Amino acid sequence: MSNIATPDHCVADFCLVPVGTSSPSVSDQVADIHRMIETCGLKYVMHSAGTTLVLPWPPPQFQFQFQFQLQLLFM
Repeated sequence: MSNIATPDHCVADFCLVPVGTSSPSVSDQVADIHRMIETCGLKYVMHSAGTTLVLPWPPPQFQFQFQFQLQLLFM
């Protein structure tokens, strides 16, 4: 196992599904998330089923801050 190379990046895909909300729209939340992604300087692609992020591996510290901000957004 020690001779297996570690990749220099990883790919994460996510989508938002409204559950228990008064509206099926998540456009405001998607816009907020994309603003946060852009401020972190991450590469991303929006598509019909969600958003794909390309992240360096191992992740730098700012991505943990991004995760924290994302959690606060949905509290």
